[in-house]
Amino acid sequence: MSTPPDWPPVEPLPDTPLLPVATPVDAPPPTGETPPEDTAPPPESEDPPVA
Repeated sequence: MSTPPDWPPVEPLPDTPLLPVATPVDAPPPTGETPPEDTAPPPESEDPPVA
């Protein structure tokens, strides 16, 4: 246990980010605003809900 296991050499991380840069569409909405999906009203159905 005195000698560490033979791990492979650690390679330096590339300068480019590993994950894709977040686009405005993927970015969260500003504080105080809700996504369009949440603000969209539910579709009103002429038929009553089936119990």
